Amino acid sequence: VLSLKMLNYYCSQVTFFATNPSIADRGQLFKEEAGDIPVSAFGDKEDTDRLISMGKSSQIYGYIINKYNLMEYYEIDKEDKLADFKVNQRFSKNYEIFKNELGAIEVHVADINPEQAATMANDIVAKIDEISSNLLNSNKAGVVQLFEKELESKKEELSKITAEIQTLKSTGNNADKLKSLETAKENIEKDLAKITTLYSQNKAAANKKISSVYILEEAYPAVKKIRPKRSIIVLGALLATFISISLIALV
Repeated sequence: VLSLKMLNYYCSQVTFFATNPSIADRGQLFKEEAGDIPVSAFGDKEDTDRLISMGKSSQIYGYIINKYNLMEYYEIDKEDKLADFKVNQRFSKNYEIFKNELGAIEVHVADINPEQAATMANDIVAKIDEISSNLLNSNKAGVVQLFEKELESKKEELSKITAEIQTLKSTGNNADKLKSLETAKENIEKDLAKITTLYSQNKAAANKKISSVYILEEAYPAVKKIRPKRSIIVLGALLATFISISLIALV
């Protein structure tokens, strides 16, 4: 009777691979040699572990709990001091992220509503992708800023030495120093050209948006429940009863 009163839970899953973040690096987008070996589109073990760590982070838990208002959905009293702990614990029982035997990442979400289970699973993967992409893009943006500062510095340096050369030419004095300054100017111009190229390439790489996940299979509403296993519960209860009564009879 108790097993019949239990709610049915349906599980949806997303299967995806980690993409290789190096595929959008400046070195890969602007190869200087035709014989360079192309990198794999899929990430390695470290990339996979990084995405799994993000999937287990409090950022993911907080995002899903707030978006789907799980505190109210699970009927947890918000005034309870342990409310946050309870909702996280309840969600943990219905959520799992792991690497399967083939190296792919699987996200499993169970819920009494099959449509919501599928939506939550897809949202989790999308959020993991967003977090990872933002992290990688922020690193690229930092590199672009460094080149931008170096570019401005070289331009100022070139402007100063050009003005100094013009001053010496107007006076017509110190030919040796003028020659030295012109040589230095040529070197600065070469450095400026290199930095300009690197700045443009890194900026283009930073603007190129590459997804951190390659979704092999999206989540869809399940048609078959995963729990409770009522037949096992009933058989277990019958077996426990049989053993108990047999022990009583022996006593």
